[in-house]
Amino acid sequence: MAFLFFLGCNKEEIKQAPLFDNLGTLHFPITTSSELAQKYFNQGVILAYGFNHEEAFRSFEEVARLDSNCAMAYWGMAYVLGPNINLPMDAGVVHTAYEAIQKSISLLDNETQREKDYVMALSERYSAEALEDRTPLDQAYSDAMRNLSAKYPDDPDAATMFAESIMDLNPWDYWLKDGTAQPWTPELLSVLENVIERNPDHHGANHLYIHAVEASKNPQLGLESADKLKFLAPGAGHLVHMPAHIYIRTGKYHEGSLANIRAVKSDEEYINQCNQQGFYPLSYYPHNYHFLWATATLEGDSKTAIDAALKTSQKPPDSLMSVCGYQTLQHFAAIPLYAFVTFGKWEDVLNYEKPKDDRPYIVAVWHYARSMAFIATNNLVEAQNEIVELESFRDNVTIDSLLIWGFNSAGLLVDIATETAKGELEAKKKNYSLAISHLKKAVEFEHSLVYDEPPTWFYPCRQNLGAVLIEAGKYEEAEKIYRENLAEIPDNGWGLFGLQQTLLKQGKDTEAAEIQQKFEDAWQYSDIKLTSSRIM
Repeated sequence: MAFLFFLGCNKEEIKQAPLFDNLGTLHFPITTSSELAQKYFNQGVILAYGFNHEEAFRSFEEVARLDSNCAMAYWGMAYVLGPNINLPMDAGVVHTAYEAIQKSISLLDNETQREKDYVMALSERYSAEALEDRTPLDQAYSDAMRNLSAKYPDDPDAATMFAESIMDLNPWDYWLKDGTAQPWTPELLSVLENVIERNPDHHGANHLYIHAVEASKNPQLGLESADKLKFLAPGAGHLVHMPAHIYIRTGKYHEGSLANIRAVKSDEEYINQCNQQGFYPLSYYPHNYHFLWATATLEGDSKTAIDAALKTSQKPPDSLMSVCGYQTLQHFAAIPLYAFVTFGKWEDVLNYEKPKDDRPYIVAVWHYARSMAFIATNNLVEAQNEIVELESFRDNVTIDSLLIWGFNSAGLLVDIATETAKGELEAKKKNYSLAISHLKKAVEFEHSLVYDEPPTWFYPCRQNLGAVLIEAGKYEEAEKIYRENLAEIPDNGWGLFGLQQTLLKQGKDTEAAEIQQKFEDAWQYSDIKLTSSRIM
């Protein structure tokens, strides 16, 4: 995706970078003869904090146009061309970034010492030629930013960029599965918490803090930042979306849905205004719909979830699905099939056109969805045939090498799908021992997935396993499974319903009544009626 990276607004239609009035307030003082240049610079920093690096680049270009002697204009261009937690640095822009920071250094005559320190710190990050391993450069930059933030303890941007540099060295790797912090995480949290304590409206610190704590055992630490970002910068769609990363982890699913609805509106207004191209509309914008599908599913809102799933699949260009480097977009294209399975839309599944053969991951998901539809409609012969087709995609080199957003192999999703389908087929035949064995394997595969939000596998396998355990009369074991499910996905209605069912089966009526009230609260926005923790 990198070669599309900084196309930004269509320059043929918009000669001058837009100056937005809906990004909130941030002031990063620079030496410039132009008041307007200062405004564009502030905007560029906010956009960078909101991960709209393409548009930030254009803002910094505008600073240079307004004041060609402004060293920090070129610092800004170089800054946003670097790596971030979602993208490694594109080798194609290495020379551009290097030239930009060298230009910035050449203009360091009348700038403040603080600006000189920012420029020299960033110069550690870039080389004239692309390196196979950027780690020494990124580490040198992080060390320089640690020194800079210590030298300017009252500068929230120095501290925030230092924290960001730690995260860029270890993208999405801040916690072990057992909740233990990685060695670099305590310093990261301390730096961001200090910024937020002194600057509670800081765009970058609140954004990064959510990412820093969302995968922890205490995601509620990010609730204040989530609440802050809801309305801090209404024109920065990704910042508007970010609260959902905490709301989905803390059981506030409806708040998560509302955040993504607002983010969709924000991004659509921006993209339509700018005719924006590049990574942002290709990934961040459909991510809003992707996330809305997930949160709406957890609150049982099938209409919103399915609509969001369909829109998720429609946003990426179809022509990119099988292009090298873009295959991860196949996951967006598969979301409607996952949504149909979740809500038991079996006719929609069976009427779904077979995907193209050059997209084997989506084809595998298609066979999985069809197997589940045939199981649910008691056509067990066809279900078995679909499972055979699905299983043929296991150990497929193309699928195994496809990493969903760089984290989890699509091959692992095929493993989960296969074991789930096998388990549900055996459950339909009342072969409960074999069914439970398959579903436990599915849970194990799912547990091995690396953290991502929304979760890479679309539906907690424990909710299938718990339902089958109830059918098998194993109520105590089902209760344990549902409690595990709710510990990971708190107050989700599907899990609460299953827990209430198994408590009633055990005669625990008082506790079941308490869970029923929680279920009703969780399901208040639902448009479906449950009879099980999964629809089959």
